[in-house]
Amino acid sequence: EVRAGLVICADTRLPEITRSLAQGGARLLIDCTAWVTWGRDAATLSSPQVEYMLPARAIEGGTWIVAADKVGVEADSIVYAGHSGVVNPSGRWVARAPADQAGIVVHSIDLDAAPGPPIPLRRELIDDAASSSTVPFAERPGIEPPDTRGAVRRLGVVTMEPEPSAVDLMEQLRTLIRTLATQQVEFIVLPDLAGTDASAISQQECLPLLETVSGETGVTLAVLLSERERERKYKTLYVVERGELLALHRQTHLSPAERDAGFSEGRELPRVVPTAVGRVGLLAGSEGLVPELGRALKLDGAEIIVWSAGAPMAAVRTIARTRAAEERLYVAAAASVGREGGGYIVDPAGIVLAETLADRRMAASADINRLMTRWDRMAPGTNPILEHRASSAGRAIRRGSEEQRDSP
Repeated sequence: EVRAGLVICADTRLPEITRSLAQGGARLLIDCTAWVTWGRDAATLSSPQVEYMLPARAIEGGTWIVAADKVGVEADSIVYAGHSGVVNPSGRWVARAPADQAGIVVHSIDLDAAPGPPIPLRRELIDDAASSSTVPFAERPGIEPPDTRGAVRRLGVVTMEPEPSAVDLMEQLRTLIRTLATQQVEFIVLPDLAGTDASAISQQECLPLLETVSGETGVTLAVLLSERERERKYKTLYVVERGELLALHRQTHLSPAERDAGFSEGRELPRVVPTAVGRVGLLAGSEGLVPELGRALKLDGAEIIVWSAGAPMAAVRTIARTRAAEERLYVAAAASVGREGGGYIVDPAGIVLAETLADRRMAASADINRLMTRWDRMAPGTNPILEHRASSAGRAIRRGSEEQRDSP
């Protein structure tokens, strides 16, 4: 006979749950879970629970932990970490399945090796602390909580290839957007659907669908399409919010392949657009490889850069992380499927919050906190944003730098 405790997925993120089970005599914890993760290589996927949380819970409680996880991709937008297995009371995985394959793990455990909590809890101290105040610190009289209204939002990115059939492409877009909307994503960045083909998906074909789906779901969308205006063709980034066209930006810097395809350069610098998720700076296609444009957007007040990237494109992940870290803002980049493409959401420290697998069409999403974009200092006495020398980048960047210096 064994006393066992049952937990589900995120229960192991809350130490009180597993600790109370161990205090109550459980020497085996059974975790039925669905660890969501992100990555580029399915075989190397992991999660905080796999890496350190389950081992910590086993050590704290002096218990065995048996975890059964899902594996693979669900609804083209949720990736599971796999790694079903067994953790011993010392916090070591003694049996574990791979990240990318379904299977059965079998391991014999010695219940006598589970001693229970190594450090007895002084319950009187905890009880005193709990009874001293049931009101959270931020809600106590005299405490002014920070104004975080609207600061936390949820972004999504989609990686996909333009389909030969516009009808198939539209159906794929509709399905992915609706799926992300059910996951409370508020802004979705789609990849460059024009690429190096001036006759590719145009705004006449795609925008009506995006406006309809945006209106139905309330999600804001950004996508790079082919635009035809008289004898000229542009690669144009469109932003659709609440079913209506909010902004557009014609790509200003073209690759040789884009020029050869007959596209013309836009004449207006990338702009910052107020949206439902914050101040969004727009980068279209090859513009992501021009660092001066990212700096101009930051100085103009961007909190998030959305980059509708495409193929061929050099190392989207590397560029997205660099832009985020050097400008201290979030970057949501969406490109085509492949090792050099992919979809990424990166925080102001250059940390990848979510990314798509390298070999499939899918979506990824993550929460962001716009307050983090106010933190520009990189080291004591060093603020690369306010100390920027604008003269080297032109009048537009100089103007933005002066405006930020004058802002509170």
